[in-house]
Amino acid sequence: VSFRQHCIETDNYDHKLSGIESDLLEPKGDIFLSENRFRLRWFTPTVEVPLCGHATVVSAKALYEYGNKHTEFEFETQSGDLIATIDSEGNVSLDFPSNFPRQLFTQDSRAGVRFDPDIMVTIEDEQFQLYNDIATKTLPYHQYNNRELWYSPQTKKLVVYLPDAGEENLRKLDPDFSVLLASHDGSLVKGVIVTCLDKHGSFDFFSRYFAPWNGINEDPVTGSAHTVIGPMYAIKLKKLELRANQVSKTGGEMQIKLKDYSSFNATRIQLTGKACCDENGYL
Repeated sequence: VSFRQHCIETDNYDHKLSGIESDLLEPKGDIFLSENRFRLRWFTPTVEVPLCGHATVVSAKALYEYGNKHTEFEFETQSGDLIATIDSEGNVSLDFPSNFPRQLFTQDSRAGVRFDPDIMVTIEDEQFQLYNDIATKTLPYHQYNNRELWYSPQTKKLVVYLPDAGEENLRKLDPDFSVLLASHDGSLVKGVIVTCLDKHGSFDFFSRYFAPWNGINEDPVTGSAHTVIGPMYAIKLKKLELRANQVSKTGGEMQIKLKDYSSFNATRIQLTGKACCDENGYL
């Protein structure tokens, strides 16, 4: 997290921010101790991204640890105004837009399916083959032919749901990212979420998130990915409150609550997790 007293508006400066996940921007002096509204941008090692959940959690936590005693922060971002709230136990809750995905079918594959246009969409064979090819290259060779493909056009995230997999299988995934990058230019897919149910009940579901097209082979904990699969699992499990575990090497748990909903098609989603500040310094 980088605190800055002056806005950086020119794209020519963006390369200097690579490696900084959150950049808090405020043009009017050092008010990080007193105010609760800031501009916020997110950067991967190669690009700026429109939404990043875990970096927003850390931004709120960093402000609080810095000495700002507000418990609610508003961030002005590319994805609109976002609110982060810190409770008495140090949990950080984010109020984010819900990016509801749709399950993908071709005209042939939807035959015999009870088609629900609210949660399903029919696409051209060529486009489906692209998504399926990316899914195949993400998974172990010739495994998990039983899978569902979902897609969020708002975030350009492809969801690969594996009904027969479990936590151990997910942890073993080891994609060849050079093959993924060679298979697609990132124009339609910016990241792949691979996910499955928790068969033992400690959580509702597990996931991993791969985004080589955004300069991150694997993101350890991804709030923006859960704005996609949270609504998907709300439909599958008929639940509006969920517990998730992203099983990267670092790992991360979060609680999910869908809100402002009509049926299960929520417009907002609340993500809650923990963060800690290990080090601080000056650039």
